[in-house]
Formats: sequence, C-alpha cells, structure tokens
Amino acid sequence: MATTKKANTKKTIGKVKSSVKKTLAKKPRAIKEEPMRTFHISRNDRPFITTRITKQTVYWSILLIFILLMQLWILNIQLDVIQATDSVIKQAQSDSLSSTPLPKK
Repeated sequence: MATTKKANTKKTIGKVKSSVKKTLAKKPRAIKEEPMRTFHISRNDRPFITTRITKQTVYWSILLIFILLMQLWILNIQLDVIQATDSVIKQAQSDSLSSTPLPKK
C-alpha cells in the first residue's frame, strides 16, 4: 500500500508541472498574434525651399533686425569711447609738453 500512495503523489505532481508549462507556453503565443507595424516613408507634401512668408519668417526677420540694431548701437558706443579717450590722451600730451621746459642748445 505504501508504494501505491507514493506513486499517486508523484503522478499528481507531474500533472501539475505539465499543466503549468502548458499555460506559460500559451501566453507568448497570444502576444505574437498582434500584427507588426512598420515605419513607412511619408509623402513629401511641400518642397524644402519655398518662397512663402510664414510666421517663422516673420519671427526670424524681427530677430535679425533686433540683432543688427544692437550691434550698431554697441559699435556707436565703442566709437564714442574711442573718441573720448583720444581727446583725453591729446589733452594730456599737450599739457605735458607745455609744462616741461624746452631743452637749451
């Protein structure tokens, strides 16, 4: 009797393991049934270079004008500073020449 009981428990364990394996094998098959979607080349609706004026064209034009005006303003300030330093240097040179006595020959 003891042998028959052991044989029965082993058979049931074997059946449980085989049923688990079958359910695990079925799950990936359900996932694989979905069709694969691939990338496709889209149709080119408009050419790359166009002469249309768009919002981006207006934005870039405004930005370009702003940058050019700022550069001109900075250039003007630099020229004013250069003229001021030149006048200070000339004034200092004329003061130094008039205050020093001329060498006698």
